[in-house]
Amino acid sequence: MRLELQIFDVPPTPLAVYPPNGYQAPTLTPELWAIAKDVDAPAAALTYNFTICPASGSCFTSGYQGSTAWTVPRAT
Repeated sequence: MRLELQIFDVPPTPLAVYPPNGYQAPTLTPELWAIAKDVDAPAAALTYNFTICPASGSCFTSGYQGSTAWTVPRAT
């Protein structure tokens, strides 16, 4: 007897994010945060990658990090 088993990796599910999509921040250096859960690996440490793209077209990214929050750096 042979048994075939397929295992699917379910991506992490965002539980909460701030600010919401389309939000107009009152500052040029807002703090962004997100919380997610990985249902098929609940003990795994998640990493977060924040990206913000202002109307000027020059995007900023946090790079992958363990922190659930990131403050947008001041443009130079």
